[in-house]
Amino acid sequence: MLNHVIEPTRRLIVICRNALDHMPDPRVGLKEMARIVSDEGALYVSVDIGGEPTPDEPTVFSVDSLGALLRERFEVVTFTDGHRPHSAGRSGNVRVLARKIPVTSRPLDKEEILKAYEARLP
Repeated sequence: MLNHVIEPTRRLIVICRNALDHMPDPRVGLKEMARIVSDEGALYVSVDIGGEPTPDEPTVFSVDSLGALLRERFEVVTFTDGHRPHSAGRSGNVRVLARKIPVTSRPLDKEEILKAYEARLP
């Protein structure tokens, strides 16, 4: 997915337009977005919902599944649906403005920590 590292300078806004449903694992992309957005910054997401998976759009979201995924790392400020989709075959589009939840406010993800540790083992 991301083949390069974005410099650690924090961004005030990160825009993700019509991309999350193109990622095989959007959780990885959102983790990177949370890493680079500043604590005072915001994330804007526009993503299609509904339809069937395709080779170009392997992830299909519902309003609920997208909201739950975003709330893992972000506080949703505005969440609107019913917009025209970017792609044919999708039922609609959701637009979200969110703020990053500071790391100290999130519970530890023990499985994520274990996977990161095991990935470093020889």
